[in-house]
Amino acid sequence: LLAAKDKTQECEKIMKDALTRIEQPAAKRELGLLLAGFYNRWNEQEKRYQFLNSLILDLPDDILVQRGLLRCEKVIKDSDRAQQLVNKIKSIEGDEGWQWRYEQARIWFAQGNFKNRYPQIISLLKENLLANPNDQTSRMLFAAAYERAGELQLAISTYREAYNRSPQDLRIIVPTIAALYKANESDRADEILQRAAGEKLFHPELKKWELQSYLRRGKLGSASDILEDLLTDDPNNLTVLLSLARIKMWQNKFAEAGELLGKLKIQDPNSLQVAVAQVELNVRQGKSDEAIQICDEIINKLNNASAYILRARTYAMLKQTDKAIEDFEHATTTEPNSVEAWVARSDFYRSVGRLDEAIADIQQALSMASDNVRNQKRAISLYLASSNPDRVQQGKTILDKALTANPEDGELRLYKARSLLAEGTAPAIENAVRILQKITEDHPKISQAWVLLGELS
Repeated sequence: LLAAKDKTQECEKIMKDALTRIEQPAAKRELGLLLAGFYNRWNEQEKRYQFLNSLILDLPDDILVQRGLLRCEKVIKDSDRAQQLVNKIKSIEGDEGWQWRYEQARIWFAQGNFKNRYPQIISLLKENLLANPNDQTSRMLFAAAYERAGELQLAISTYREAYNRSPQDLRIIVPTIAALYKANESDRADEILQRAAGEKLFHPELKKWELQSYLRRGKLGSASDILEDLLTDDPNNLTVLLSLARIKMWQNKFAEAGELLGKLKIQDPNSLQVAVAQVELNVRQGKSDEAIQICDEIINKLNNASAYILRARTYAMLKQTDKAIEDFEHATTTEPNSVEAWVARSDFYRSVGRLDEAIADIQQALSMASDNVRNQKRAISLYLASSNPDRVQQGKTILDKALTANPEDGELRLYKARSLLAEGTAPAIENAVRILQKITEDHPKISQAWVLLGELS
């Protein structure tokens, strides 16, 4: 009751006093873990760690207290201490125990050597699930390990099994939906989302996804209703206000959008996001002078690459190509190490058909962030479309590197299939067909894969 009323000090004192009087180990453990949970809720992590450290001296053979300590970030960062605790749990419950296996897998998952430990993590969790198919905790870590290793379809299959066993558990629903959206399986994600909404299950992430689902399907009114409900609870939430302003704009409710954006500008006069929205609002209303004036103001205030990119894109929307080029040049010279600036100019050059310049700029961006998969895809698309064989080969090299790091990425696999089809040999075409068939199985919403298969049949 005291904790619910945020009377943390009184709550802590009463519980600590009670712990000094309690002698029965089970009761001491139950109350101690409750206090540790309160420390976690109050975000007093050092107190939590110190308290559990003292509690373990009183209850040295209590597995739940050992596991509680393994939830402390300080312990996870100390690999030796974490391993000692796992070994202690194993010594208490024996080789066939499930708790030490789960905790061993969990600390390996959390620490920096995941890639090397991945096969052992999978092996330990499989043992747990073979011994107890109802072990949802191990199943969820199993799915998360698959996901982290890039085995997205195996992860989804495991999440789905967990969800089918516990369809109302938010700890399972949220990561399951996240994985489905990550795999571009939005229909299946929306299905779970709608079921959760029908059962009145609440989680902030579910609201966010419900909003995105409405936006994706063009249901702007429903999306607007969600945002207005959120504002009832938090009327000064800048992110929600900005999202609502954009939706009002897309609904052509320009006056309401302008009012919301005006309120946002008062709260944060230097916000680039607000300026971007105001520019879009003015362009939509045909007020080009006002749009450029906003860009000028933000450049005077910030004088950085992002500000120049905003004005460059605005000039591009207004078909003033020369002025757009001038501002993109300002962006790259103002911040020559800004990946954003080089990518923005590359996108612009591509949009106006100047592919050589687009390639040069995306190459510059990749030289600064070679593992960025979105920019790798930009580069691959540009290189493979080139009539220069050397550039096509460069594109294939980047594609192979990107696929090695992201083997289940449907878009990258589609690029690979197109590249093989362009070779025109029978083995290459046969390989392309296999890739396209796999894409249609794993990513059925990638329509281009179906189209290509249809053309080849």
